[in-house]
Amino acid sequence: MYKTTDILNRVYAILNITDDKEFCGIYEIKPNTLSTWRTRNTIPYELLLKISKEQNISLDSIFFGKMRINDDNLQLRYYTDVAAAAGYGAINSKLEYTEIVISKKFACEALGLPPLTRLDIIKVIGDSMEPFIHNGDVIAVDVSKNKLELVKNGDIVVINLDGEIYCKKLLKQPFVNEIVLSSMNSFYKDIVVNIDQINCAEIIGVVCKAISIKTFENAIIKYE
Repeated sequence: MYKTTDILNRVYAILNITDDKEFCGIYEIKPNTLSTWRTRNTIPYELLLKISKEQNISLDSIFFGKMRINDDNLQLRYYTDVAAAAGYGAINSKLEYTEIVISKKFACEALGLPPLTRLDIIKVIGDSMEPFIHNGDVIAVDVSKNKLELVKNGDIVVINLDGEIYCKKLLKQPFVNEIVLSSMNSFYKDIVVNIDQINCAEIIGVVCKAISIKTFENAIIKYE
């Protein structure tokens, strides 16, 4: 497991500071709070995420030092400011992400993720895909399946349609040149996409796992 002292040392090097006093001053942290973090070997994920975004470095650089991406590792691009709507569509202006590299073994055992090379992690808003995906969950998206011919009938996809990002079940209608974006919650009506819209739409990828955001972030923090 990570050591808070090691993480702080890496953060101090990134910020070009030398001691706890400077760090506490920058982020308005009480010295006794920082002391408690060291004693309990814990540090708020939100703070590390903030530092990662401010300094434009990956979280794995903060937690472990930069890891080399190879056949044993999984690269996660965590879009903290992007949401896919399980409902009526979400408009996103920010496409910033934090890069996290973890071992495929850990990804499988702790998060139930498939042994792929790269996945995008995106937050879902809305309840139209319940009970499979709940409001506020994050979804792991296989971005290698980003073309209609690579998507199986009935796959749950993330799709950009006219600037709005949806998370829906995709149903192919080959004889009428259209697709249907369907919800699992019967309260929501299907979205019919005609051939012209299909040609302009962007399939971001196929959803392979839904995870509660708390489970995801706790697992990343505890990653060894």
